[in-house]
Amino acid sequence: MFKTLARIRIMQGFRVAMETGPVFLLLVGVPTIFYYFVFLWKSAQGLYCAEMALLGGLLMLNTQLFRGDKQFLRLVSDRRFLIFWVEYTLMWLPFLVTFLMTEFWYYTPALLAWAGLVALIPITLRPRAANFLKLAWIPASMFEWRSGLRRWGWVYAGILLAGLALGRFTEAAPAAMVLLAILAASFNTWAEPAPFLQVFPQKPLAFLLQKWFTQTAFYLFSIVPLILSFLILHPETWLVFLALLFVSLLTIFFSILFKYALYAPNRDLKNNLWFILLQPLCLIKPWTLPIPLVMLAIYWFKSLRNLKDYLQ
Repeated sequence: MFKTLARIRIMQGFRVAMETGPVFLLLVGVPTIFYYFVFLWKSAQGLYCAEMALLGGLLMLNTQLFRGDKQFLRLVSDRRFLIFWVEYTLMWLPFLVTFLMTEFWYYTPALLAWAGLVALIPITLRPRAANFLKLAWIPASMFEWRSGLRRWGWVYAGILLAGLALGRFTEAAPAAMVLLAILAASFNTWAEPAPFLQVFPQKPLAFLLQKWFTQTAFYLFSIVPLILSFLILHPETWLVFLALLFVSLLTIFFSILFKYALYAPNRDLKNNLWFILLQPLCLIKPWTLPIPLVMLAIYWFKSLRNLKDYLQ
């Protein structure tokens, strides 16, 4: 059973790799592997252990709540708990071993126990749009935001309110701002039907710029309370806040660019989100800074070529 499951996971990974292409994998895979080992090395020194343990626990919970193979595993195996627990343990195994070599060794048994609790969760969340929430005040051209907020509006509002409530902490507002940008970027992970594009008879360049402008404007309008709160309470660190605001806007821009570079009617583009999230990380180290610029150039022209088939 475990060999079969491993074979299925390998085939899924291979399919994703074939869909994204070798250039995309190279530009994304190198920084991913780099930062993975950076944080692993930091954890071995006793740094960021609590943060990585918390991240591991949240990833396990998120995976269990939204995985779509529970019904399939229910049909083919009566050892679903063991399968889930082994998968989550292997997913975080290098850090589990690393924690044992530090003074924070107790994170390892805690995460193993947490993985067991998470594996017992039988439900799968499938967010559905609330019929009463029409959001008619959002322009029709921003159907991504209408759909996204109907599903995740409560999360968006919760992050915004949390950032305001914890505003006395310097990190609160910037963290909330970046999380909101990531959530907004996730709204662009579903490809609309072709007729949706034909409603807007524009050239590809004008179409992309309009998408970016409208989504950026709406995002900035929604975080005005965070901006004002931060500038009032922490004016001395406004440059850091401005840099993170730029990163947030870049994240939304990349989500639009990747969407239409790989666009096909009704295509599920959720895998794009993982690649989008890596772009801000590439801004941390100088040697990875060219990666977002290269990807920007490649997928900018790719999206323009792809849109020509649908807009003209």
